[in-house]
Amino acid sequence: MKRATSLRLVLVCLPLFLAACAEDTAQLRANTSEKGTFQLQTPYAEVYQTYLANAHACYNGGTPASYFYVEDRQNDAGTEGNVDIIQDGLARRVLVSSDIVADGSNTDVTYYINTGFDFLHTLSAFPKKLATTPHMCRGL
Repeated sequence: MKRATSLRLVLVCLPLFLAACAEDTAQLRANTSEKGTFQLQTPYAEVYQTYLANAHACYNGGTPASYFYVEDRQNDAGTEGNVDIIQDGLARRVLVSSDIVADGSNTDVTYYINTGFDFLHTLSAFPKKLATTPHMCRGL
């Protein structure tokens, strides 16, 4: 009897939990409470490539129920790009979305962090590390 009640509870609550976690880039940007911008005195191409390489190294793989991957887009001129770090599997959610834009010889990075889970609140310094620390996830 307890088992049947527990199963019903899971079947009722699981879709609600997964729906709360599902978030695409547009939803994240509209609802985020964790947004920031920083400027680096580094050329766009270097920042973009470092950020993208780190995102792929840190967030690549997992299990069928929960895995990570990166989506990136860059304009034709090579002066503006977007990188999304995504968790997928049972539910899809964008963890971090960043716009990387050339500003003369500098680069501006605007980031949006999914704060649906408490551990992501500690990530406000994370986008800057992705942009400035080559090979930050090597060996993990």
